[in-house]
Amino acid sequence: MKCSRLWFVLSAVAGVLGVLMGSIKAHGLASFVPEESLQAAIVSMSSAVEYNMFHALALFGVALWFRLGKPSRFAGVAGICFTLGILLFSGLIYFNTLNQARFMPNMVPVGGMFYLFGWIFLGLAGLRGGNEAKAS
Repeated sequence: MKCSRLWFVLSAVAGVLGVLMGSIKAHGLASFVPEESLQAAIVSMSSAVEYNMFHALALFGVALWFRLGKPSRFAGVAGICFTLGILLFSGLIYFNTLNQARFMPNMVPVGGMFYLFGWIFLGLAGLRGGNEAKAS
């Protein structure tokens, strides 16, 4: 039961982050980005917000999985992958766009890979039906 709380909290934090960054993209991005870079920044932020929100919902699904009493290592690994994907993919795009920086740009695709791995592990959890050894 404790794990479900963690996943619910991470899902909520990811959702808040997505809404906040979506608001900044829609209403305040021009104050962070020069006019000549604004269109590219809007495209980057749109992708980051979209993936952030989809994976906030995926974390909510992981939380429900644990809450329904079917904890599994695969579902837990999926949640970790989704969280790392949000941090590395969306988080680095947010940071780099808002700061006009190039901080760890090679890690953004790694975040995308974590998103993919998260879905693979969630699929494996579904195939196993929560029957493998329980996660703590």
